[in-house]
Amino acid sequence: MSERHHLSAYDRERAVGRLEAGQSVTTVAAAMGVSMNIISRLKKAAEGGNALKRHDKGRGRNTTPLEDRYVALVAKGNRNLTLG
Repeated sequence: MSERHHLSAYDRERAVGRLEAGQSVTTVAAAMGVSMNIISRLKKAAEGGNALKRHDKGRGRNTTPLEDRYVALVAKGNRNLTLG
């Protein structure tokens, strides 16, 4: 049996509803015919975790805006350091 790796908006909502009802990731994935990775990411996103989100194009994002701000501040501070 082949598994799907993408869900429509309707199916995403159904999966999140099943997860909120207490079903396990494995059960939801088997019932909907998708890979467990997809359902696991939906669960993480629904719980407010740092799920890997896709933007319009390009690579996924796996840092939060707060982490991005910290990295930018550290880089700005390190610009004035001299070697030696």
